[in-house]
Amino acid sequence: MHARLTTAQGRPGEIDAARRLWEDEILPAARQQPAFRGAVVIGDPTSGKTYSITVWESAEAERASMNSDFMRTVLAKAAALVVSPPVQEAYEVIVYDRGPSSS
Repeated sequence: MHARLTTAQGRPGEIDAARRLWEDEILPAARQQPAFRGAVVIGDPTSGKTYSITVWESAEAERASMNSDFMRTVLAKAAALVVSPPVQEAYEVIVYDRGPSSS
């Protein structure tokens, strides 16, 4: 598996807008992408800085998603919430644990 780490600087105090964007728009669209395996988004409400990690089945899938209409749409929607362009980096997943089963 492979992952993309995205670092974004939002406006201080507007972390709830980023949460809504992820929950209402980005995650539903991401779930429709081939080879998407999950995401974690963390942020600091005081500074407005967020980090997202999206997990993909392969390096090829991660790279393909970077050049997709999905990514162009995500970046366009996020533009209103950030003060500078997000920084994206690709990595190989070394450990991925989904935690205990909920069943």
